[in-house]
Amino acid sequence: MTRRTKPSRAFLVRDRHRNLLVVHFFAALAGTAMLMLFNRFVVPGVFWAHWVALAWAALFLVHFGWFSRATIATMGGHATAEAGADAASDAPGAGDGSAAEPAPHP
Repeated sequence: MTRRTKPSRAFLVRDRHRNLLVVHFFAALAGTAMLMLFNRFVVPGVFWAHWVALAWAALFLVHFGWFSRATIATMGGHATAEAGADAASDAPGAGDGSAAEPAPHP
């Protein structure tokens, strides 16, 4: 068996997406804080910064959804197959003898 000398392509994709998501989160946090301060001290009569924060949060959630789908897509199908087997064993009638079950091997 050969040893891996560098990370897999899937790992690199997940790591890059994670790094971009972290950068986006801290940029949104810092940007929103600066806008709130600007709004409070420069334009105190009209409170508009919360709308910018809401839009930025929506963009962050879209980015998070993109990250989640890309991460799950690069992790392989093992978890999906196991989840399907678990769901089948939790089905009504499974294991109680009411459904047709294959006979055990001798």
